[in-house]
Amino acid sequence: MATCGGRVRVTDGRAGGGSPQSRQKGAGVDLSPTERVTGGVAMAGLERKRFDEADETRPFVDKGQVELVSIGGGVVGRATFQPGWKWSDHVKPIVGTGSCQAAHVGYVVSGRQRILMDDGTELDISAGDVVSIPSGHDGWTIGDEPCVVLDFAGMANYAKPS
Repeated sequence: MATCGGRVRVTDGRAGGGSPQSRQKGAGVDLSPTERVTGGVAMAGLERKRFDEADETRPFVDKGQVELVSIGGGVVGRATFQPGWKWSDHVKPIVGTGSCQAAHVGYVVSGRQRILMDDGTELDISAGDVVSIPSGHDGWTIGDEPCVVLDFAGMANYAKPS
């Protein structure tokens, strides 16, 4: 491991590790002091972001939006689906696919939704649920309360114009 201008040289995936041969060849990755190595992969260090200062906000046709933050090498979204929201009415015109092609892993903060898979399977989700929704579905808000979902997997391209 060597330090160059405040950055740490990492060889063979471990700070301070690596064979003498890899160090001699100069193999490795430069990391800033806030980055760390986990399982041989460089990861971002300690981070904090807020949805009220989102990196990007994508509105639906109307009836809601998704606020996105890029953090830890991924994207987390907070989607707010207003009463009357339906994917096929409010997101399909933006993305142009027959059904939602994003796979989601998330936590329902408030409200309720019904999910209809392309194969006809249905599932109602509500506040407190942790959900996994494969690609190929429609969904809509149930009731008169907005449905707010934190999505940790499927928002990088969600409601992004094609």
